Amino acid sequence: MSRSRLYFSLPTLAVIAGCAGSATPQRIETPVNVTHEVAFGEYRRVYNTAYHILNRYGVIQTASYRYGKITALVSEDTSLYDKTRRTIEALIRDRGDYFEVECRVLIKVEGSEVSTFEDQFQQPYEWYTVASDPRLEVRLNSEIRGALSGGAWEAKQPLTPRPIGPPPAKSDAPRRGAARPADSDTDEVRLGPVIEDAGSPRDLARAGVLSLRSGDFARAERAFRETLEVDPRDPYALYLIAQAEFSQGRFDDAAGSLRRAIQTNPTWLQTDFDVRQFYGEGEAHFSLKLGELRTAAAEDAGLSLLLGYMQLYSADPTGALGSLDGAVEADAQDLPAQLARERALSVIESQAGLEAF
Repeated sequence: MSRSRLYFSLPTLAVIAGCAGSATPQRIETPVNVTHEVAFGEYRRVYNTAYHILNRYGVIQTASYRYGKITALVSEDTSLYDKTRRTIEALIRDRGDYFEVECRVLIKVEGSEVSTFEDQFQQPYEWYTVASDPRLEVRLNSEIRGALSGGAWEAKQPLTPRPIGPPPAKSDAPRRGAARPADSDTDEVRLGPVIEDAGSPRDLARAGVLSLRSGDFARAERAFRETLEVDPRDPYALYLIAQAEFSQGRFDDAAGSLRRAIQTNPTWLQTDFDVRQFYGEGEAHFSLKLGELRTAAAEDAGLSLLLGYMQLYSADPTGALGSLDGAVEADAQDLPAQLARERALSVIESQAGLEAF
């Protein structure tokens, strides 16, 4: 299966909550707009989610990770004259930019004739499909899509991202709730707000993500900080501030922001996404800063947590585990480092378990 390059805006961050290690999301996020490519873009996660959900409804009989086929036996009924069984057959199809899961629930009748065993060997059973269970099919398909989309399918939310236009032009009107700055004859350059009417943390966060992707990291940081000012309880702002500080090479500041973010919202570590997707076509900048961070962390153990976090969420869980081991060894009471290390271990174990299929 080919790995698709996926890009998303902040409203889709709730989608990527972890499905790889459980049948359903541990915490259903507030339903948001979801793109098909993000929700179904990773084959490993799609297969793992479908496998675990089918395993809850029946007994897995066959599972092929290579071919994307899973079958499960739901029940057998021998009370009638004909022996019947109900089975689930799931097929994962490659649609190019995403993977599609289709579940069928088939009712089959055993058609072998009762006769004397020939040479003491029983003839193999012959099963004939006579009907399907559309109600259970809809339930299975909806549950799989709900698990992969963070609850958006259950809420019947649209599956296309909301259009994000450029920030509105600056006006002479003062920002709501703020006094107009006094005129000055100095040469001081005043940096105005990213969005004049900062009433929506979501709009500010979107502007920040767009700035990250366009390479304007200072403006992105200002947007995320304004998000935190508007809503001090925003669960993602500190993580995004750390990302913007990392992009500017301010590793000490980024490490402090990341530590506060984990202490404030440790459940974010269970999300499944790639930080390189914040950079649009500029992934080379991320690689450059990651190399600089690796060099700095070799001399400063306090940066090991930041390094491990960036490695973990750029598809390098093994490297992340080594960095986070160093952070825990430096301070055994470092709770954020312990939580990040546990997440790295779970990702490695999940990947190793899937290779068996």
